[in-house]
Amino acid sequence: MLTMKTFLSLLLSCFLALSSCSSSKGIQEQSGINDGPTIITISAEGNLESFNPIEKCVGIDGVSTQNTPADILPASILCVNQDDYEKAVKLSYLARVYAFYDMKRVSDGSAHQAIFMLEEQTFSSLSENNIQKIQSAFQLFSDPNSKKSQELCSELKMLGPPEYHPTYMIQHGLGAIMNTEGNGLIQEFDSTTTWNEILTEIECK
Repeated sequence: MLTMKTFLSLLLSCFLALSSCSSSKGIQEQSGINDGPTIITISAEGNLESFNPIEKCVGIDGVSTQNTPADILPASILCVNQDDYEKAVKLSYLARVYAFYDMKRVSDGSAHQAIFMLEEQTFSSLSENNIQKIQSAFQLFSDPNSKKSQELCSELKMLGPPEYHPTYMIQHGLGAIMNTEGNGLIQEFDSTTTWNEILTEIECK
């Protein structure tokens, strides 16, 4: 079961990796490791794109079910810029939860890596100091029985499941590049059951 603690650990590992990458980036630039062959990237229109961006630091009550992870994650950076690391963590967590939901309804498995690319794009420019502060804020939610974790669960329940079409994820997959027929979603998907399953798995009872 993907518990809240495990879910947070996965998010935290993302920031630990970014911290390592930011340290090695300077070494690569100094040593010229980045000098090499040009890499051509093929991308479908709408890949990782934000169509309804959140343009200020907000709590989960400031997010709509029409906001995708691509809309939500940049707002967490705005929170970091305001030194509001708890809101940054909550928004990052919500983006992962919504992406986890999208993984369950997007039929192309190759598209499911979209959230990890979005996180890398969003957080790779953060300083090590910012990343360390975010990591510290994550610890406040590590106990699923804590007051802060329960508040987060209540906010997730009040917001409810996504109501957008997950274009950002669908267009990230090989199916979009190959022009696979269909709308990219699993047929006969049960939104209510899936959302309740996710809340249970992250220990939001």
